[in-house]
Amino acid sequence: MDRKVIANSSMARLLLGRTCFEQGEYGECRTILDELHKRRPWRVEGTELLSTSLWHLQDTHGLSALAQTLTSENRERAESWCAAAIECMERAIQLDKRFAYAYTLLAHELIVQDELDKAAGAFKSALLLSPRDYRAWYGLGLVHLKKEQNSVAQTNIQKAISINPTNRAMLCTLSNLEQQRGKSEKALKLIDKALELNPTDLACRFNRARLLYEAKRNDECLVELNRLKASSPDEAVVFHLLARVHRRMGSSHLSLLNYSWAAELDPRSDQNLGGGSNGGGNGSGTGGSGAATSSGIGNFGGLSRDDEDDEEYDDDDDDGQYSA
Repeated sequence: MDRKVIANSSMARLLLGRTCFEQGEYGECRTILDELHKRRPWRVEGTELLSTSLWHLQDTHGLSALAQTLTSENRERAESWCAAAIECMERAIQLDKRFAYAYTLLAHELIVQDELDKAAGAFKSALLLSPRDYRAWYGLGLVHLKKEQNSVAQTNIQKAISINPTNRAMLCTLSNLEQQRGKSEKALKLIDKALELNPTDLACRFNRARLLYEAKRNDECLVELNRLKASSPDEAVVFHLLARVHRRMGSSHLSLLNYSWAAELDPRSDQNLGGGSNGGGNGSGTGGSGAATSSGIGNFGGLSRDDEDDEEYDDDDDDGQYSA
């Protein structure tokens, strides 16, 4: 059989879409699986991955349309109900109690609702059905992060990465954990590994710049931030961190200039309150908790309040920023 015919078959396209999904390439996954769904609208296999990709991309219109189509035309399939809300995921589990992915999606929704014990129970149910479900291991790690049980969280996330070492979000989360433990070099190695998988990942590059800042490797941090500024000129957090680096290096004029640009890009951001006068910020910055900006940098949240010598900032928001 011709290779082009095989490569364009429904099974091959589904496998390609799944591969993109596992690597966190949600835009490419959406393109492939959406085309496949339009080509074979009666098939529901893969639609659970399509709906999750739409959720990651914050395409609420597309997700709503997909959920409505699936739940009206394929009401007896668990995959259909995974495109909707918590109650519908519970319906998916009722339809197929061995559909591990439904438990995982339900658990992630429960994390958002701050129902951490229920979320942990759903993740464990998924793992009973599918012990190598990296999404469930990772999600369980996120639950423990929320509970500030970092050592247990690290074990779970490392398990997830051992199953799927190509997921950049998980590598970044583990990097943040290593950073909190004071192991900056190990954290940088994890970020570099994520960037090897996709050098254009802006969120990973911003996280790398933050690690370089904390390690006081100012020249390298400036190089990284200038790259980000060139590729994503509308991110206030980039200019805010640039301002802090310039201030540390004694360039007061450049520091004030970058604080001014940060405030202009995001005037309502708490991190810009008092911007140039004290170099400080006191809040979530752009992106908030989990709200991705167009470039993806917002996934890491903003910068926190400076301490007295403007040399440190912490990552209070990072532990809940990733989902698999």
